[in-house]
Amino acid sequence: MTFKFKKILLSISLIILVIVSAGFGFYFGKTQCKICQPEEIDFSLFWEAYHKLQEKFVDKG
Repeated sequence: MTFKFKKILLSISLIILVIVSAGFGFYFGKTQCKICQPEEIDFSLFWEAYHKLQEKFVDKG
């Protein structure tokens, strides 16, 4: 084998390896990840604190 042939073979092998790895990652990431909607979230405490901060500490002028 010549040096040029080895270099081409190595390049093609690396490209195939990257494509196969990306394919496996995409496949397993898509099938294993089950994103669920969170239950109802209560923001009342957040908004109460936000309004108190606006009322007492934020410059309105």
